[in-house]
Amino acid sequence: MANKVKIQGDVPIIFIDAIPDGGKVSKNRIVAYGEATGHNHQVVGDAVCYEYPDRWVFSIGENGAELVHTSSGEHAPVTLYPNTFVMIPRGVQQREYAGEYERRVLD
Repeated sequence: MANKVKIQGDVPIIFIDAIPDGGKVSKNRIVAYGEATGHNHQVVGDAVCYEYPDRWVFSIGENGAELVHTSSGEHAPVTLYPNTFVMIPRGVQQREYAGEYERRVLD
C-alpha cells in the first residue's frame, strides 16, 4: 500500500503497511493537545496504540475507529478503517501561508 495521508487540523495521519518494531502498547489515545483552544485530538473506538519516542502507531480493529477533536465541530472526525495501521508523528507542526509569510497552525 502506498502511504496515504489525511489531515485533521494540524495533525497529519499517515496510513502505513505494518506496525514497526520497538513500540510499547499504551492506553494513551490523545495524540495532540490544542495549544490555542485546549481541545485535544484523540483516537476513539477499536484501536490499539503503540507508543514510540517520535510517533504513535495505531492498529485499527474490526469495528473501526475515528480521530476526533474534542471541541464540537471544529474539525470533522477522520474515519480509521478496520485492519489498517495509522502513524501520527509527535511534534510535527503544520504550517500555513498567510499572505507573504508563513505561520504555525494553532489548533
